[in-house]
Amino acid sequence: PLGPPAPPAFTLAPALANTATTYLDLTSSTGAKHFKGATEPLSAQPFDFADPADLQFFLDLVLKKSQIWGWNTIFTIPVTDPVMATTSNRNLLSEYGMIPLASITTHVTTYYATPSKQAQDSFMACQCLLSSLTHDFMKLITADSDAYHLPPIAAADGPIPSGPLLLKLIISQAHADSR
Repeated sequence: PLGPPAPPAFTLAPALANTATTYLDLTSSTGAKHFKGATEPLSAQPFDFADPADLQFFLDLVLKKSQIWGWNTIFTIPVTDPVMATTSNRNLLSEYGMIPLASITTHVTTYYATPSKQAQDSFMACQCLLSSLTHDFMKLITADSDAYHLPPIAAADGPIPSGPLLLKLIISQAHADSR
């Protein structure tokens, strides 16, 4: 006898069950299903942010999706106060106005070229966000594609899109459009 079976692991969402994993095996059936689900649009209706209330609704959906798919770490950005010389973590979804683009870029560059779940999450979040926008709004974003792409790495053919950088660009553009 091998003893009693181990108790099941409690988790709020499947993506959060294996946080010890360094990255997901996206070549496996489970990994491919994870990728497909994580990159689905936030809503059946794409966002154009014509209504100022759309941005908060969009951010609420991103928050829910990030909780389900385990993206919280990519949207938690360390921000250093230059006057006090202290660093605090800020949530991009709720404190976007207090997070400079440079802090997001610094945070993303710590993991984007690594074989890590954070790199995968950032890429998946980017695909999800892009698929959640109208074509007209995507045209506005595409004009600034350098703002959310990072330099190419060996594992990819071209610049790497970043979910947190794209989210910051979407928020900035949505604010500008609502004025």
